[in-house]
Amino acid sequence: MAVFPSQSRQFIPIEWQPLMTAKESPIIDFYPSNFCVDLNGKRYEWQGVALLPFVDEKRLHRTLEHVYATLTNEERKRNKRDYDLLFIHSSHLCYDYLKQLYIPGENTVTRKNPLELPTMLSEGMAGYVWPDDDDRIKPIGEQIKAPLPNCEDIINNQIICVKYRDLSFDDDYIFKAKLLENVIIPQATLRPRDYDQRTPFQPNLGFAQRPQYQRDFAPAHRFIRHSMGSQQSYQPQL
Repeated sequence: MAVFPSQSRQFIPIEWQPLMTAKESPIIDFYPSNFCVDLNGKRYEWQGVALLPFVDEKRLHRTLEHVYATLTNEERKRNKRDYDLLFIHSSHLCYDYLKQLYIPGENTVTRKNPLELPTMLSEGMAGYVWPDDDDRIKPIGEQIKAPLPNCEDIINNQIICVKYRDLSFDDDYIFKAKLLENVIIPQATLRPRDYDQRTPFQPNLGFAQRPQYQRDFAPAHRFIRHSMGSQQSYQPQL
């Protein structure tokens, strides 16, 4: 509600949409139909900055209090902050280890009693996990219906999902700036002649080197050639 324009109201609950369009809406001024765009030297309008009024957060929250009751259970769940989700493919080293979280009657791992990720299996990733109680969990090989229209269903599911919580540290904890163990230092790329003032060093950015005028005048060159016809040629003069 704080970032969508009224033209994108189809992505919010239908009962909330009139707040963006109705004249009697207490926050209708947040969604002007006409506004200026500061191009700031840009060429295309979508590159500019839309000059919109600032959203009064307190007034927005007061207005939304009257429509929260219209949310479905799914929308209520999506409208609150939750823990991260970790998706593990059946080919991953951690898969068999985490699959035990979903063995009926044998799992005692919960959010208050999470399982620590083994860094040897997780390729160095640390944290805590516990079962995801949502319906995202599907057995290996089953079909998963696509959550979005025009997307294909997953015929042969190969992943499981768990809730994930990162490691926590005290506010005064100092992360040491040092090289990791077994790090491989790359070889130096500068050569002795690169320090010669007569041939100053120019880094290679990984792109093909082209004359400067080709980059600066290519659009104008194409425009002139098009205007003069394909039978004539034009060479820019520096």
